[in-house]
Amino acid sequence: ENYDVSFAATGAEALSSYLDIAPDVMFLDIGLPDINGHDVLECVFQMDIDAYVIMFSGRKDKENIMRALETGAQGFVGKPFTRDKLFEYIHKSPFVIEKEKAKGEGHHTQQAAQ
Repeated sequence: ENYDVSFAATGAEALSSYLDIAPDVMFLDIGLPDINGHDVLECVFQMDIDAYVIMFSGRKDKENIMRALETGAQGFVGKPFTRDKLFEYIHKSPFVIEKEKAKGEGHHTQQAAQ
C-alpha cells in the first residue's frame, strides 16, 4: 500500500523523532536494545495523549499484553506476525481513517464541481 514508513533502531531514536514524524500508527517493540518498550510507550503518551500505538513482542504472556494495553496501546501483535495483521491495525487507526475519509470527500467534491 502507499504509506510512508519510518524506522527507529532504538527507543531513544523513536522518542527523539516521534514529534517530527507525527505518525498515524506507531508499531513499537517491547524488546528494544536500549529502553524497554513499555517505558517508551509511556513517554510517547506523555508527548501525545492521542497516539495510536500497537505493541510487538515475541513474549506473548498475559502480563506483557495487559501492561501494554493498560498503558494505552491500542493493540498487541505477537511475533511472528503477518503483513495482514499489520494492515488490520493500520486501517483501524483513527488518523488513517480520517485521511481516507478526507480523500473520498475531496474526490466527491471534485466530481460535483466538474
